[in-house]
Amino acid sequence: MKTSETISLFNLPGVHSGVVDAVQVTCRTGATEMLKKGQSIIASGNNGALHVWQDDAGQYCCQFCQFGQPIETSTYKYLAAADEWLRIWFPKLKQA
Repeated sequence: MKTSETISLFNLPGVHSGVVDAVQVTCRTGATEMLKKGQSIIASGNNGALHVWQDDAGQYCCQFCQFGQPIETSTYKYLAAADEWLRIWFPKLKQA
C-alpha cells in the first residue's frame, strides 16, 4: 500500500471543527486500511477525486467529485458499507 503525506480538507459536512486531515491513497485496499485506522482518505485520477471521512457522529461520508463538483455523496453508519461504496467508485477515478 502506497500512501503520501497528510492533506487537510476544509469545510466538510458534518464536521464541526471544519478541518479533517486525510491521507492520499492509490488503491482501494489502501483506502480501506486507512479507514480501519480511523484516518480519512483522498484519492484522485484522470476522471475525478474521492474523499471519505468520518463526521462528528461517527458516520462515514463518501464523496466522488469531478472538476471540483460533487457527483455522488453517500453517508454510511458502518465501514463495510463505505468499503462497498469504494468498490464501486474507486475504479471510476481512472475511467476516461
